[in-house]
This record gives sequence, C-alpha cells and structure tokens, in this order.
Amino acid sequence: MTRRPPSREEIRLARRILDTVEIRLQEQAADRKRAARLLPELLALPPAERGAAIAEQARFDSPGLAQRLLDLAEAASCEERGEAGDFVALAQQVVDRLSPRWGRAETAILQVRTLGLESEARRQQGRLAAAEVGLRQALDRLGLLPVGHAERAELCRLLARLRRDQEREDEAIALMALAAARYEALPDGRRAAGCRLELAWLHLEAEEIEDALRLFEQARLAGDIGVDEAGPYLSLLHGLALVYTDFGRDDEAEAAVAEAADWARSRPRRDRLRAQRIAASVAERRGESDLAPRRDAWRWRQAAGEGGPAR
Repeated sequence: MTRRPPSREEIRLARRILDTVEIRLQEQAADRKRAARLLPELLALPPAERGAAIAEQARFDSPGLAQRLLDLAEAASCEERGEAGDFVALAQQVVDRLSPRWGRAETAILQVRTLGLESEARRQQGRLAAAEVGLRQALDRLGLLPVGHAERAELCRLLARLRRDQEREDEAIALMALAAARYEALPDGRRAAGCRLELAWLHLEAEEIEDALRLFEQARLAGDIGVDEAGPYLSLLHGLALVYTDFGRDDEAEAAVAEAADWARSRPRRDRLRAQRIAASVAERRGESDLAPRRDAWRWRQAAGEGGPAR
C-alpha cells in the first residue's frame, strides 16, 4: 500500500500546530524564569499585604509562581504546617486570577494541586469532613488533566491518608498501593518510594505485620530512601524497629534504634527528638515502664506539634 504525499494544506496545518506548540513552550520557559524572581518579591512583602499585591498587580499573573507557592506548601506540610496553609491560600489567589491565555488544561492542573494541598492541610488539622469536600472537588476536575499526569497519582495518595484518618483501613491501603503504582509508571521513583513507605505504615497500623515487614525491608534494600531526607529516613528506621520488635528480632530492632540515634547526633534538635521518639516507641512496644523514653516522646510531641510517628 503506497502512501500519498501530504497536501500543501496539510503541511501548512502541521506547521501551524508546531509553531503554536513552540510558542507555548517558550512562554512557559519564560514564565518559569519570571516566577523565580516573583516569589522572593512576593514573600518579601509583609504577610498581610501579599494577597492585595496578587489581586492588584498584573505581574503576578504567573502559573510558575503558583507552582512555586504550591511547592513551598508541600514542603511545609511535613515540617511547618501552619505555613503550608498560608502558601496554599496565596497559590489559590494566583490560580483564581490566571489569564485565559495560559490555557484551560494548565489552569486545571494547578486547581487540582491547590485543592489537594488545601485538603491535606485540613486533614492535618483534623477537619476530615472539609478535607473530603476539597478532595471531591479535585476529583471532579480530573477529566481536564492529561492521562497519566502526576496529580492523578498524588490525589490517590492524599485520599489514602484521609481514609486512614477516617479508619477506613482497607480503602487506605488500596489507594496508597495505587498511588505507588502510578508514580512508578510515570516514572517518579522518589514519590513512588514515599508511597511504598506510607503503605508499609498502613499495614503496620492494620496489624498486618508480615506485609509491613516486607515493604520496610524492600525499601531498605532498594536504597530509594537516603540519609539526606530526614523524615523518610527516620520513618523507615522507625518502622523497621517496630516490626522487628513485633517479630522478637530484638537485636535488629536495637540496631535500627542505634542507627537513628547515631545519624541524628550531629543533626538539628528536631531530628534528635525524632530519633529519641523511635527509642521511646520501641520501649513502649515492649511494655517497658522506664519513664525516660516516655519523657523523650513527650518532648517530641511538644517540638513537633503532633503525636504521630516521624513519617
């Protein structure tokens, strides 16, 4: 079967499409550079003036700025939860005022991510019903996102966390496993490893100890979680210490506790408290009555503002 050569009209159409794509890519690259300048300018303003600046100054019409604010919100959600909500609120203002020239798909991606992080902030505050509403709004917009986009995986992860807090364990485990698989397919190895670590904790909390041990040990052997990431690294050691304790493998549990303590010795106070909390939770798991580990756990809760494991 012979193919006919394209007509002049088809060639012109293909060139117009390629030119449009090239222009859009150039605009996005320019916007990312501009956003790198806009973010420090915005954050240099007093907090009370930032919202008004976004509303009144056209220069803040920038998808790249919204992305950077959401990146800050995501990072803060693990350490400085109060700040996370502030960054999400600023990002929401930017997204709400984006010019139509940025396109429906790009705006939808930002809306989904904003709703997801806003819902995560509500979940962390214990406002589970409000978190459910936000995630449902994000899910309603999924049809506007490209197939296989990372936000589809992230919404599974956020919904799994909510289901955990709602004590719907089976749904939480299924959703977190789906999130890990979707990140692996992208591929995004770092986020996939994070989801597998959270999945291990879900199995541990459901008292599915063998599944938890398998996932924790796989994470250890794969080396996807490095010592440069304090939260995930200590979470891995914490989980290993607990499952080894449950299986009566006390020497391995003590080795995980010691590794956390050695690593944290030269780290900031927050990480030292995290390592101490691992020792305290292992002691509690064994039914030991020594008050020192319990005081360490109390100090950790005071420093971290929450009582969950370092994960």
